[in-house]
Amino acid sequence: MANDQSFSYRLVKISLIILNALVIIGFTLSLLLIGHHLDPPLVIFVLIIGIYYHYFTHESH
Repeated sequence: MANDQSFSYRLVKISLIILNALVIIGFTLSLLLIGHHLDPPLVIFVLIIGIYYHYFTHESH
């Protein structure tokens, strides 16, 4: 039973990591697509803020 629980916990953890990676990739791609309309330093700044916000809000749990 304990083995089964740890396996499912790991599966959920891996799924969340993959989901987060997809979100970050999608966010980055959308920024790159609209980035040529904006100031490049602004795009980089928003991306950095987004990554920091993502890690500080999700890693604490």
